Amino acid sequence: MKYVQVDATENQFVISDTGKKYLPENVLTQIEKKLAETNKEVKNEGFIIDPETKAIVNVSPYVNFAAGVKGAARLRSGCYVRWFWWGFRFYFTSNAAVNWFRGILGGASSGATIGSLVAGATGHGLSATTIEAFGMYSDSMSRDLYNYNAKHRHSKIYMDLNGTFQYSFHTF
Repeated sequence: MKYVQVDATENQFVISDTGKKYLPENVLTQIEKKLAETNKEVKNEGFIIDPETKAIVNVSPYVNFAAGVKGAARLRSGCYVRWFWWGFRFYFTSNAAVNWFRGILGGASSGATIGSLVAGATGHGLSATTIEAFGMYSDSMSRDLYNYNAKHRHSKIYMDLNGTFQYSFHTF
């Protein structure tokens, strides 16, 4: 994003002068809040921001490489994750990795269903509804990932998941 820069000397994200000039005040406020949260976590966890890619890594960007996806951490063979200031990017370099990740999402959905049943049975209706919504979200993400992968079976794909839990799919 051209409106966010990395202050390498302070190891933190900052809004560029262009962003301060052109972004609407309400958008600027939201971005500043998210950057402050992210910068705090970067500092507390001792992470490093790669000034070139704006990726957050736990070791120097010149040391951390995962299967050719610079700055990404390996979750499983063919599945990598990289943390940015705006959220996470999951890279899938094989169809098997997509299927594995869908299994993780399926497990989250099953766990949410059980949690929802327990919460409902113990009289916690609001909690049950929230937990069930998470399960439905996991199912939806899994289905959408499957459909996108089916359309791009011979491509490497990635999924972006931002801080407000919106996701999108792309090829690389």
